[in-house]
Amino acid sequence: MREALELFPRPVPVGAACVGACFGHRDADDWRTSAPDRYCDWVLEADSSAAVATPAGCWRLSEGDRTALWCTGLDFERLCALMRRAASQLAEDERAESALRACETARRAARVAASGRVAPAAFEHWPEASEEALHKVARVAWAAAHARAVRTVDQRAARAGLWRSLHRALAEPAGGDGREEGEYVTLADRALTAACVYAECEAALQSAWHHFEVCRAGAARACAARALERAKAERETDEALVCLERMTELQAAFDTMHSVAQRVDGGGAARVFDPSLLCDALRLPNI
Repeated sequence: MREALELFPRPVPVGAACVGACFGHRDADDWRTSAPDRYCDWVLEADSSAAVATPAGCWRLSEGDRTALWCTGLDFERLCALMRRAASQLAEDERAESALRACETARRAARVAASGRVAPAAFEHWPEASEEALHKVARVAWAAAHARAVRTVDQRAARAGLWRSLHRALAEPAGGDGREEGEYVTLADRALTAACVYAECEAALQSAWHHFEVCRAGAARACAARALERAKAERETDEALVCLERMTELQAAFDTMHSVAQRVDGGGAARVFDPSLLCDALRLPNI
C-alpha cells in the first residue's frame, strides 16, 4: 500500500510567517524551518486567547511543492499542523497502531476544517484541506492500519479473505474509490483509489498463492492474471497508483504460476478468472 501512503498530503510550514511573534514566542517562527514538527507541536498547544495580534501563516501544500498558501488565524495553522502530524504518524513505523493514530489525527483535522473558523477561500485554493478530503485521508490511514494487521495473518486463505473485505470496505459509497465523474479532485482521492486498487489486487494475489499451495495451478494462474491485469489497467490511468516494484511483484507471481500450470497435466493454464476463485471474504477485525 506504499503508493497510497506516498500520496498522503504533508504540508510544510514556510519560514516567512508571523505566528509565534503574535504570542510573544518568536522562537516558534524559527522552528517553522529548523524544526517543523516541533513547530506543529507548539501551535497545537498554543492558547488562542494569548494572542496579541492576528497570526498570519504560510504553508507549502506538500513536500517538494513550491506552491504556498497564506492564511490568517490560528485555526488554519492548527489545521495544517494536524495534517502534517497525521502524515508523520503514518510514516513513523509499520505498526497498525501508528496508522490508527494518523486516522484519528486526520479526523481531528477534518473537525477543524468543518468548524467554520478557517476562511472558505483557503479550501477553494487548497481542496486537500477540506473536510471531505480529510475524511478520505482518514480512510486511507484506516486502510493502512488494517493492511498492516492483515500481513501478520499466517494462513493464505484467511489473508486473502481479509484483503477482499478491505477492498469492499474501501470501494463502498462511504469510502468510495476516490473517483468523481472519472476525475481526481485531490491527492486524497488518488490515495484512496491507490489503497482500493492495492487491496483488490492483493485479494487476488493471496488467493492465487493459496490455490498454488494446494496444487490448483489453473486457479492460481487465473487469480494471478487478474491481479496483474487490474494493476496494469490502473497504472495506465495513473502511474502513481501502482508503482513499478508492485508491477514486478505481480508479474513474477504470474510467471511462476503460469509456468507450473503449463507443465501440470490438466492444470487448466487457460482457465478464465471469475470471482468464485477468490477466497471467501472474512469480517475485518476491530483494531
